[in-house]
Amino acid sequence: MGQLRMVRDTSPINIPTLPEGFSIRPYHDGDWKGWVEACAEGLNTGSWSEQDFHDKMLAMEGLEPEGIIFVVDSNGRIAGTATGWLKPEHGYVHMVGMHTDYRGKGLAKALNAAAVHYLLEKGCSEIYLDTDDFRVPAIKVYLALDFLPVLYEEDMVGRWLEVLKMLGRKECAALTKDGEKTLLISVKD
Repeated sequence: MGQLRMVRDTSPINIPTLPEGFSIRPYHDGDWKGWVEACAEGLNTGSWSEQDFHDKMLAMEGLEPEGIIFVVDSNGRIAGTATGWLKPEHGYVHMVGMHTDYRGKGLAKALNAAAVHYLLEKGCSEIYLDTDDFRVPAIKVYLALDFLPVLYEEDMVGRWLEVLKMLGRKECAALTKDGEKTLLISVKD
């Protein structure tokens, strides 16, 4: 069973204002530890070492260090991360994680928007991401940033309908595996 896939077109994106005391910045040397802490729980990166970070992130083809985006607090502590990864002609939002201490503060939308903005500035013709069914708060953010579900496998309709129910949504635009727009309806009147 594959992950859920979402795609966003290349229309401009506004980066929402962050709460006072928070800012967005790209990767700086030495950020690996804060990245690991932000990703550890939600993405199961566990206890990556500095070498793991270099081998599994920085060494990836098309992944530029400045595409690793952080939201930091007023003390410079990394609260969360999202990566804009350049793949041939496409942008991929990758490794989105928020430290548990900072969840629920409205940071994720701005962080993800910054990663999308980075990919748009790089000229990507399409931006996509993969996520898990249980990451409902993240999916809510992605939908708010105009990502659309992609129904690329037979079980996707049912899985997306379950996600919509968890979100309390009755409908959602989606894309077929051929790129045609359709409508998912989770609750029939």
